[in-house]
Parts: sequence; structure tokens; C-alpha cells
Amino acid sequence: MPANPRILWADDEIDLLRPHILFLESKGYDVTSATNGPDAVEQVRQGHFEVVLLDEQMPGMGGLETLAEIKRIAPDVPVVMVTKSEEEHLMEEALGGQISDYLTKPVNPSQILLTCKRLLERSRLRSEKLSQTYLQSFGEISRALMDPLSPDEWVDLYLKLTRYDMDLEGDENVRQVLADQFREANRTFGRYIEEHYRDWIAADAPDASRPVLSHDVVPRFVLPELARGKPVVFFVIDCMRLDQWLEFEKLLYPLFDLQKAYHYAILPTATPYARNAIFSGLLPRDIARRYPRVWSQGEDDEHSRNRHEEAFLQDLLGRKHRDVRLRYEKLIGTQDGRAFAQAVHELARHDLSAIVVNFVDILAHSRSDSDVLKEIAPDERAYRALTRTWFEHSWL
Repeated sequence: MPANPRILWADDEIDLLRPHILFLESKGYDVTSATNGPDAVEQVRQGHFEVVLLDEQMPGMGGLETLAEIKRIAPDVPVVMVTKSEEEHLMEEALGGQISDYLTKPVNPSQILLTCKRLLERSRLRSEKLSQTYLQSFGEISRALMDPLSPDEWVDLYLKLTRYDMDLEGDENVRQVLADQFREANRTFGRYIEEHYRDWIAADAPDASRPVLSHDVVPRFVLPELARGKPVVFFVIDCMRLDQWLEFEKLLYPLFDLQKAYHYAILPTATPYARNAIFSGLLPRDIARRYPRVWSQGEDDEHSRNRHEEAFLQDLLGRKHRDVRLRYEKLIGTQDGRAFAQAVHELARHDLSAIVVNFVDILAHSRSDSDVLKEIAPDERAYRALTRTWFEHSWL
């Protein structure tokens, strides 16, 4: 049985609106109330709401400021602004998509009910439309899987499937079709890698048929930024998946101008190989040849092979004739992260700061071992939400 739609109503005079809340609850809605902006924002952080009713003129954090924070956390949630007058700026906000509707006080219960019904119907229609769009794309994706694809075309296809996986809600039949197609795509991609990987690692540089690999990342993306003459911060979030990045991206868009590019991890994708390739600019076989003692020391303990990333990166910069002030840090726990955040101003003193963040990797390994994490994140959607919550509230 589907759960009742959840409504958040934020108003500093919420006690006077108790009859309205009881009326909505009698119509099958779950209503959570907040008396100020910060409490409303915290409620949105903690749970999902189908509609938010927001008083424009709350003391302290006003309605528009609260709106901005809510949209930063949950950009897709419909927000209805409740105001004392039909002001021009509210119409502009509505036209700009920040608010879905606005109501003028005094509001009556039936008016609120009709507005919520309309917005929920719009959400249902949007969900149905997305399901239809995917089902229409199903044949196109299936045909693409039967054709030879370039590395860039594989990236586009994987992005499309991942976004459908993140956006499709409610229709479990459609989600099952998507899961089956995802598995078929993974099998086809596995055969593609088996066919082409040997040629990729034999090639000297990326081209139309050879994607950017792990050992190309620093030369391709980091060194050109160093050439601009400003401090560069190079974050490596170990074991981060594409769907997790797409969640992080929603939080970063309001704050940064994002430019995206993709690379293929080398095989094995395990940290001692792929991450060392990033920092050294070398494939594992070349790392073993160039640093035989370092590589042999880690044969009994794969984790020890990551102890030399700073030296690998320094050597890579030397081979590329880059004399830079380098800072390298590996952040494992919360204490490491907080200490880094408190000293973040020191990044400006270095030409390049390479920062490895290990939390997502730790979470991925703990997920299979911890009964608590299995309960909190029983499926991929919950796991994405968990990593998003960490990113949003962490020092990072």
C-alpha cells in the first residue's frame, strides 16, 4: 500500500494553522510542521517531502532565504510560497522555476488541498512521462548494444542508463526492465573491454578509439591547470561511482562552474593499481620496472603499495619538467578531514595540492560486512542517498 504523501509546512504562526493541518491529515496527507527557516531546512535534509508550504515573511531566516537552502538540498521538491501580497518578485521566482506556486494570505484549507493535489498530480504525470520516455528509449539502447560503440559512446550510454536508474521511481515493473537492460549492457561492455583493452594499453596516447585511462589523468587534466599559474587542488575520492558523483554534482552546481570529463580505470581497478597509475602516470608494469623495490615490498600487502603516491606524483612532475610546490594528503577519518578543513587556507601556498579522500572506499567495503549499513542501505538507491548525506554534511 503506498505511503501517504508528505507535506512540510513552515510558518512562524503554525499554531494558528492547526485546523488546516488537521484538514489535510483527514484527507490522507502526512503533515510535518516547522516554525522557522532553519528547522524547515533541517527537516528537508532528514527526509523526503512531496510538497513544501513556505511562509514568505518568517522572522530570522525569511522565506526566500529558506527557499534557496531547500532548493540546494532538494532541487526537485515543489515549493508553494505563502505570502501576504502578490509581489512582483514572487511572480519572477515562479516563472524562474524556484517556486511551483504561491498563495496569498489568508488561505483556507480547501485552497491548500487543491494546490497540493495539483502539484502531486503533476509529479505523478512527470513520473509516468519519465517511464514512457525510458520505454521508448529501450529499443534505441538495445540496438546500440548490438552495434560497435566508441569509448565516448559507451560513456554516453552508461550516463543515460545511470540517470534513468536514479530518476525512475514508483513503477517497479519499469525498474525491473531497466535492471535487466543494465545487466545486458554490463555483459556487452565486458566483452568490449576484453576485445580492446590490450590495444589501449599498448597505445601511447588517447585518441578516437582509445579512451583516457587512469595513467593519463594527471597529464591530461591536472598539468594544463598548473600551466595557468594558479594553485590547483586535485581531489581523488577513492572508489567513487558515477551515480554517486551525479548526486554530489547536484550539491556542487549552485557553488561552482563545473566542467566534466570522463576516464576509464585501468585493470585491475583495485586501488593499488588504478590509483597508483593516476599518481605515477604509469601502467602497473611500468611502475614495477621503474620502482622495483617499492613494488616488491608491497607484494605481501596490497595496501602498502599506496604508501608512495606522493613520491610517484613528484617523479611524474619531474618527468614532465614541472618544478612545483607539491602538497599531498591522505584523509581517512573524520578527524583528518576536520584538520584539513581548518587549515584549508594553506592550499594557496602550494602550486599543487593532491588530496586523497578514503571515506567512500571505507563505506563500500564496510557495507558488505556491517549489519547496520545493510539495514540503512539495503539497495543502490539507499546507498546513493547515504553517500550524498555524507558528502553534504562532511568537512568536504
